[in-house]
Amino acid sequence: MHFLWQSRPDLQRGFDITDAQGRLAFTYWYAVEGKREYDLGAAAFPDYVLKPAQNAREAAPKSNVRRPAQVHGNDDGPGANLLGYATGQFGMGQQVRAVAAACSAASIPFVVCNIEDCGHGGGDDSVSEWIATKNRYGCNLININADILPALYFRLRHEFFAHKTNIGYWAWELPRAPEAFDLAFSMVDEVWAVSRFVQQSLSDRSPVPVVHMPLPVIIPSSAADYRKVHFDLPEDCFAFLFVFDAASHLKRKNPAAAVRAFLTAFPDKRSRVRLILKTMNVREDDEDWKDLVHAASGDERISILKTRTSRETLLGLINACDAFVSLHRSEGFGLCVAESMWLGKPVIATNYSGTVDFAHKDTACVVGYSNCPVKPGDYPFSDKQCWAEPDVEEASVYMRRLVEDNAFRSRIAKAGQAEVQKNLAPSTIGRRYARRLAQLGVSIGGGMQ
Repeated sequence: MHFLWQSRPDLQRGFDITDAQGRLAFTYWYAVEGKREYDLGAAAFPDYVLKPAQNAREAAPKSNVRRPAQVHGNDDGPGANLLGYATGQFGMGQQVRAVAAACSAASIPFVVCNIEDCGHGGGDDSVSEWIATKNRYGCNLININADILPALYFRLRHEFFAHKTNIGYWAWELPRAPEAFDLAFSMVDEVWAVSRFVQQSLSDRSPVPVVHMPLPVIIPSSAADYRKVHFDLPEDCFAFLFVFDAASHLKRKNPAAAVRAFLTAFPDKRSRVRLILKTMNVREDDEDWKDLVHAASGDERISILKTRTSRETLLGLINACDAFVSLHRSEGFGLCVAESMWLGKPVIATNYSGTVDFAHKDTACVVGYSNCPVKPGDYPFSDKQCWAEPDVEEASVYMRRLVEDNAFRSRIAKAGQAEVQKNLAPSTIGRRYARRLAQLGVSIGGGMQ
């Protein structure tokens, strides 16, 4: 029950399980709507579940969530079934689309098995030609993180996973994997970690191999067509940009630090500089969001864009700006950082977690940090965990230098671009996929029997 609740933002909004009445209402939903949506068997409804459900009948809201399509099959031929949010306009959606591009570049047989997202939004049809209703190859490459995967079993049924080699392609943003991931570990034969940081975090707990497998970076050529004028920015200003999904936890993304660094770097409001914060999935009642808006509102050089855009427009915005700033407390990979570097933008980034694989002292303006505990409520499964608190003053120094030192800016931008275009190109990552899948013998099948 808890994994289903965790995997569905609509259930989290509808049922407050910290409240007794909310737990009763969710129990009733589970016994009625959950049984119908997931075709749950009798074993999912012991007496201690059914009894309170009978008492909660009047408290349950109606469900308006569509049941996702089933995808399963057992041909077990050589190749990969890419499971993920193929149409989702958010980070995990882009991951499965990038994986598809890398498989295509390496001539790996594959299909995409789409999971309908219930909270972040969809609409990206760029891999629609590859979407299938049957996972016919011998390997399931699962682009669904460990906290969500167990609930997915009920959507897809046992047949999807049985007689396959199941690989979890995962990110995680804290230095230790929690006990809550153990069930997900038991569902896979191997884990691909998107960064060395994630590999270390998961390896300390995983009973199965954890292999470092970076994400490919996919940039459409049309991104280069965008200029400042497309976003109502003065052509003669120096524009810093930070892109983040508010649903990925504001404390972790830490946009407030970018605002503080900008204001410290450029106290004179007449200076020709700008800071653009591009976000989506904002909750207007979130106190951290309110604080961010308040901090930015005192300076007209700071803009917050919160409308959802196409991926092409988002990358066009990155291309139109002059530098990218990510003073994150932690990142599993840091896709927007890598994309900015690919487009030749100098990057200022916290010298911690997943981004350090490609944004290091030779390729980016890396900002020092101090370790700080993750406060309760700031991130899931964060008990006794730590992350980074970036040095805002150091970041402000880098901001000024990028504006004032053309040679330094050009050197950092070119070095970063060369790094990601060499090591994170779809063809490069696709060859890594092909080598590992060949080693695993994916035509044989394995995993959950």
